Amino acid sequence: GALYALQFQKKVPIHIGGKTALEMHGYAHNISMGSGKNITVLGLASMKLPKWFRDYDWKVDINFKLLNLFSMKPEMYINEKKIDQYKVRISDPERAIIEMIALTPNVYSFEDTYHLLEGLMYPRMDVLQELIQYCRSDKAKRLLFWMSEACGMPWTDKIAKVNNCFGKGILSLVKNGEYISKYRIIVPRKMSEPKMEDIP
Repeated sequence: GALYALQFQKKVPIHIGGKTALEMHGYAHNISMGSGKNITVLGLASMKLPKWFRDYDWKVDINFKLLNLFSMKPEMYINEKKIDQYKVRISDPERAIIEMIALTPNVYSFEDTYHLLEGLMYPRMDVLQELIQYCRSDKAKRLLFWMSEACGMPWTDKIAKVNNCFGKGILSLVKNGEYISKYRIIVPRKMSEPKMEDIP
C-alpha cells in the first residue's frame, strides 16, 4: 500500500527492480510481503524516500538505491503489476536482470546474479537489444555478456554488441580474480572456470 501511495498518488519516480522484480515475475521463489524479506526499490533521479516511509516498520527490509541506467529513456520497460488489492510499478524481467547486474557485487553477489540469469532462458530479444542499446553502464553490459556466455545462454550470440558498447579500459570487480580479455573484465576465478558438461 505504501509503495502504491508513493508511486501513484505522490508520483515519486521509484519502482521495484533488480532481484525483487525477477522474483515477482517468477524467476525464483515468489516473494511475499511478510517479515524477513528484502525488497529492492530503485529511484530514477537524485532523491530520498520520505521520512515517514523510512521510519515506519514495514516488517521487510527496503533496499533503496538510485540507479539511472537508461538516461535517454529512464522509464523504459517499467510496467504495472497487481499485488493483492494494490498495483505497483515494477521492472520487466529483461530490465530487472540488467539492474541486478549493475548492482553486482555491491548489492548482490555474483552467485545470486548468475543463478537468476540462468533462469532467463527466453527473454524478449527485441526488448533486451533495446535495453542494451540505451544502457549507459559499461559495467552492466560487460557483465551481462560475460555472464550470459558463462551460463551458456542460447541467446547470447543473437544480441548485437552495439557500437563497441563496452567502453574503454579494464574493469576490475574483485581482487585476485580472473581476467577475461574479451570483455576486459576481472571476475571471480571460480565463476570463470568451465562447467563439467563443457569438459570433454
